[in-house]
Amino acid sequence: MKRMWITLRISLGLVSLMATILFAAQMLGLFPDKRQTVTESRKSLGEAIVIHCSLAVSNHDWKSMETAVQAVTNRNPDILGVVVRRTNGRIVTEARKATDSSATASNASKASDATWRIEAPIFMGKSKWGTVDIEFRPLESNGIIDLIHNPFLQLLLFVSAFSMLGFTFYLRRVFEYLDPTTVIPHHVRNALDTLTEGVIVLDKQQRIVLSNSAFSNIVGRSFEELQGFKVSDIDWISCDVTQPLDGHPWLSAIQQGIMQKGAVLGFHDPEKGMRKLVVNAAPIVDGKNNSRGALTTFDDVTEVEEKNVQLQAALSILDESRKEIERQNQELHCLATHDPLTSCLNRRSFLTQFDKLWSSCQHSDRALACVMLDIDNFKKVNDTRGHTTGDQVLQQVAGVLLSLTRDRDVVCRYGGEEFCVLLPDCELDNAVTVAQKFRQGVEMCKPVGVLVTISLGVSALALGSKEPSELLEQADAALYAAKRSGRNRVVRWDKVSSSGELSSPEDNKPDATTPLSTESESLDMPIQFLQVSAFVCALAHRDVELVEHSYQVADLCVATAQGIMSQKACYVLEVAALLHDLGKLTLPEYILKKSSPLTPEEWKIVREQESVGAEIVMAAFGSAELTQIIRTFRAWHQGNPNDPSLPRGEEIPLSARILSIAEAYATMISPRPYRTTMTSEEALTEINRCTPAQFDPKLVKRFTDVVLSLHHKSPSVFPITYNPTLSTGVTLDNHAAVPC
Repeated sequence: MKRMWITLRISLGLVSLMATILFAAQMLGLFPDKRQTVTESRKSLGEAIVIHCSLAVSNHDWKSMETAVQAVTNRNPDILGVVVRRTNGRIVTEARKATDSSATASNASKASDATWRIEAPIFMGKSKWGTVDIEFRPLESNGIIDLIHNPFLQLLLFVSAFSMLGFTFYLRRVFEYLDPTTVIPHHVRNALDTLTEGVIVLDKQQRIVLSNSAFSNIVGRSFEELQGFKVSDIDWISCDVTQPLDGHPWLSAIQQGIMQKGAVLGFHDPEKGMRKLVVNAAPIVDGKNNSRGALTTFDDVTEVEEKNVQLQAALSILDESRKEIERQNQELHCLATHDPLTSCLNRRSFLTQFDKLWSSCQHSDRALACVMLDIDNFKKVNDTRGHTTGDQVLQQVAGVLLSLTRDRDVVCRYGGEEFCVLLPDCELDNAVTVAQKFRQGVEMCKPVGVLVTISLGVSALALGSKEPSELLEQADAALYAAKRSGRNRVVRWDKVSSSGELSSPEDNKPDATTPLSTESESLDMPIQFLQVSAFVCALAHRDVELVEHSYQVADLCVATAQGIMSQKACYVLEVAALLHDLGKLTLPEYILKKSSPLTPEEWKIVREQESVGAEIVMAAFGSAELTQIIRTFRAWHQGNPNDPSLPRGEEIPLSARILSIAEAYATMISPRPYRTTMTSEEALTEINRCTPAQFDPKLVKRFTDVVLSLHHKSPSVFPITYNPTLSTGVTLDNHAAVPC
């Protein structure tokens, strides 16, 4: 419809132009003049009448003259009348139309007009005989009919009408050939319409020659409306509120002949609101490289920008969440590696770092010193001042140690009121000096108004220790020598005699290569705590609750063994507690995850896997002492009826007897889906009920004191230092105390 209207408008303009040309031609006299033609024809007719009348006068044929005049008047529509007069005015003959007789009398008095009245003389011989007066109709007429019958007007109307039809038909055919949408193949136009980007082709005047449906949808105009529309007339706005719109990319492409990419323009859609478009424009050139227009694309990125804003908001939230998770992980890591009361490293983190530091010093031949210290008469502080004051004393002592050590030094709360400090790149004499600073700092600070002293033992790598536990053993022996010699002093291990007493400087020092006597005088390979951590990590991947249980058992064992076993023996016991469930790595999944009591056949499989765990420990660490603890911790004090081959009484290693009690207790206080979880008091009651048949009475009493003491300090008997995740399985209930 739009194209048809344009065709009619152009046709009308062409017809108007043609009519103007015809009028101009008429004004220039290029068309015949009707007035002149009629005048000439009337003159000729008048001459013929005069000649005929002259002949009739010469022949005195009056009848013939009258007949001729009457016939000419009647037959010629333009003649109104003919009168023949003598010179004296007498009418010889007269002929008039009947309808014009009244008009003739009125018209006779009017002035003659060459185009309306002719008067010619008649001669007889050489003398004038008379005149012939001929009256014609006037040439001018105001009637509509005469105007309609005007030949020029008829010609003008004919030419205009047929030109209008011809031009319209012709232009429609021409536009079909010139229409770019008809020139472009149908499948190409379909391909353009499938593009999500708006595409337009512009001429040099920025008029739209071709557009696809996507652009029509963007600007809300039909294809017909866009044809010939100037794209710059659309109300484009700048998306940057800080800068006004400076030119259009397609105009730059047309004028400069350079491709424009990534320009961002805004367009306000009444229905959809503000739209954001990315515009690219490429110049269109002819064979002579002259610019002919531009190909321009419009990519509506409004939704993408909205998604980007939402994504940025989500990323911001995720970043905050990540930072919060990192902070929480740091807190969890700190809780897992540090003692919550003193902020010093806990025992297992200390042992892991000790292994790394030991290996580093061994390979680089660096010095390493170890200081073990214990708060003097700490039990008296707890008994007289209460456990709250005791906790404050521990915090003050830890604060002194942390303030007097370097960043690379390792400070650990080794257990209870005992601390251990590793001093890398520090010789023995310097370590003694540092230990003296520790002692003086604690004595001077007087935490919570209480005079507190500490005893310290110092050893160094240079004194011949072969493994980390041996260095700890040496420092621990020096510590107990300091306590036995009066407390509040520093003792170095090379001043301790083979009996464990402090020797005088003049006494012979024990040989640095002679190991300190321990519970087990074996030639076992050193137990690397990093290897232990690797096995614990593997166990955690199989079942997190197994690791929770192992950590709990290890804490109970160490707390029970301190004071009655050497540091090296305590270390081996702790490793045994962490690895006593190692055999469960090979257990079938259905047994490990079973939520109901095990059948006798399943118990048999479990017992077999425990021996597999002992074999793994022996193969990995080569420690007969460690392996023996894991093999025999199932032994009963008065003999195990299920396995008579196991040792009994004092034949069972001390570490195995402690592990047996701690493992049974930890199992009973752990939740199980098929039984009610025991409280700490109920578990201790059950252990005492199974004594002496299953457990060593002396160790049960010590274990009970330790548990009650720790339970008095915290509602949670032993905090788990491992950060677990949820597990669908349940730890096997195969270590609980067996009724006697």
